[in-house]
Amino acid sequence: MTTARRASDDRGMTLIELLVGMGVMVTFMAIFTTAVVSMFSSSNKIQALENGATQLNTAFDRLDRQVRYATVIDQPIGPSTSPSVAFRTVDGPTSTTCTQLEIRTDSSGTAQQLVERTWPLTVNGNGSSTPGDPSPWHQLAAGITLVDQNPPFTVPTTSSSDVKVQQLQVRLAAVGGGGRSRTSSFTDVTFSALNSSTPASGAPACVEPGES
Repeated sequence: MTTARRASDDRGMTLIELLVGMGVMVTFMAIFTTAVVSMFSSSNKIQALENGATQLNTAFDRLDRQVRYATVIDQPIGPSTSPSVAFRTVDGPTSTTCTQLEIRTDSSGTAQQLVERTWPLTVNGNGSSTPGDPSPWHQLAAGITLVDQNPPFTVPTTSSSDVKVQQLQVRLAAVGGGGRSRTSSFTDVTFSALNSSTPASGAPACVEPGES
């Protein structure tokens, strides 16, 4: 009795099958890589946004303590590229301190910084003021931007009897990401100067160094 054996198929893969397999693998790897890059990009954007928002909240907590004891808040000044505002607090009978806030573009050119400096202001006998040497600029928050290009500082002026003190409104946004993935978190805070009375008029109360 003879048993027939079927020859084994050792032809392997054809070139077309190999190319199809490689194409499927390349497509899968492209989809996987895009998903991973997108995930890390979103994570970095969220982290940057959180860092900016945290810095803004910390800066606003500090400003709340400073503006609360201000006696006068001057009207905001400066060009749209670096707007600023100053307020004055009393240290003694003839000595006060001026604090200036300013928005500056950071080194990247795409976001702004909130910076601060102070200088002493001596009140003379004739009522004039003499400014002292200012401190270096100190960064309060980075990675921020203006809200719809609107002024970041506003000191409302009103004749309403309901308004007993001056107020400083600060409107800024923390930013994260860049290009089309740029995201912002808007913050609008109003601080009240409890030691002030009515909105100041006339010459600024905070004479800047070099202007006396």
